[in-house]
Amino acid sequence: MKHSFNVQNVAVKGLEHFIRAYLLDLDDKGTSDLIAKYLNMLTDPNAAVRRGSALAIGVFPNELLTSQWRNVLLKLCGCCKIEVIYAVANITSILSKVQFLCYQYTFLWQENLEERDAEARVNAVKGLVSVCETLVSGRENTATSLTENDFSLFIFIKNEVMTSLFEALDDYSVDNRGDVGSWVREAALHGLEKCTYMLCRIGRSACLSRKSDGNEIESAVQPLTDNMFKNNAELFLFDENLATNLVGGICKQAVEKMDKLREIAANVLYRILYNQIIYIPYIPFREKLEEIIREEADAKWAVSL
Repeated sequence: MKHSFNVQNVAVKGLEHFIRAYLLDLDDKGTSDLIAKYLNMLTDPNAAVRRGSALAIGVFPNELLTSQWRNVLLKLCGCCKIEVIYAVANITSILSKVQFLCYQYTFLWQENLEERDAEARVNAVKGLVSVCETLVSGRENTATSLTENDFSLFIFIKNEVMTSLFEALDDYSVDNRGDVGSWVREAALHGLEKCTYMLCRIGRSACLSRKSDGNEIESAVQPLTDNMFKNNAELFLFDENLATNLVGGICKQAVEKMDKLREIAANVLYRILYNQIIYIPYIPFREKLEEIIREEADAKWAVSL
């Protein structure tokens, strides 16, 4: 997992098949040890190890993740942030002209900028979203009803994962290669789109399965609308605040200087507005946005005006 980008991607694909073939029968201790090993690698001083471990965790199956999903998601959320590598510095200061009193202070906030790694943060974002997809899919495919632990997961995605992805949109790190933070912002845009679909799909399922007077609600055969979501607001995880932050974050990236990022952001917004499978509610100024980004249009958002 310490090699170049292409080698790491191939290794991760191999690891996915290896785990499914040989490691799904691990006992609780074996599962805990395996996950702990990769979680520890997320904070390894070697940036290449951090990159590889984030991708590796992203392909873990639901069977391994389900018992420790909170630890895994918390760790990956933390790794999406710009790394602060701590060093210890002892400073002796003389505070009195009469009495030479020396005080030792240990400061744990000195950053070593050379230890920051944009690719590790990109992979952390990708791994975080992939784990969420695996966990949600595993719960949607189960034949049993949702448990309190399942709803805890959904709330965690809404509150913690989405917040981490919004914060990743503010990554404007720069090194000798230029705006490397744009790689993180790009991954965050795709991640926000996927998590939005997850949250809305969960809420839609709850709404369509809700019963009124012993019968399924009529919406089961009707297209969803904002009014339906407002009438069943308590069932939905995706709310007005999330929608506002989502559209604001995407629109900000849609007017960036970088052509590629503008195009990605505009395409994400287009898919959210006109998704035919999952209706995204509460989009602020939806009508105005639909006037700007028309459903039939093939706009070249990467082209500078």
